[in-house]
Amino acid sequence: MKPWEVLGITPKATRAEITTAYRTLAYIFHPDRFGDAPAPVQEEAQRRMAQLNKAYDLAKRGRPDEVSYSIQTDERAAAERERVAAAQPAWQDVVRQRARDEAKAKEERENRERAMTNGQALTRPKPRVRQGPSVMAGSGEAVHTGKLPCRGCKSIQWLPDNWREMLDSTDFYCSVCQRLILSR
Repeated sequence: MKPWEVLGITPKATRAEITTAYRTLAYIFHPDRFGDAPAPVQEEAQRRMAQLNKAYDLAKRGRPDEVSYSIQTDERAAAERERVAAAQPAWQDVVRQRARDEAKAKEERENRERAMTNGQALTRPKPRVRQGPSVMAGSGEAVHTGKLPCRGCKSIQWLPDNWREMLDSTDFYCSVCQRLILSR
């Protein structure tokens, strides 16, 4: 393959186009992105990155259209890679499967977190006379997630959807240890 074919550019590409193409492909194929992938996928990423680096080096020399600067490949090694690749799932299938696995793990983690807690935070009307300072720790997280960790028992308490409107007239307590977790 010629360097411009590896980089996906024309033979008359400018240095800026060469660099942009290299950086884009290096981001996609860098072996560090596939550290936890199966061994054949890691090897393919390393092979493609080496090929990409060589193509970039040759293209930067300013003569990417000369035949003498084509990237040489070992025919036996190429045939072996093809045989191994045919036995393995396609590159993009592995990446898609990893994304699905990460999404499933995130959903399972959220479900475990919900199951580990004892549910909704308890609400009680505010007393007429306040005893002690207000408790607002964690309210920033609650704005985004709708949950608060209890400082006493370390459980996670889910707040009702309209908790901000209720804050002026209601205090929120942990459903496990009955500790005040949110008050204004």
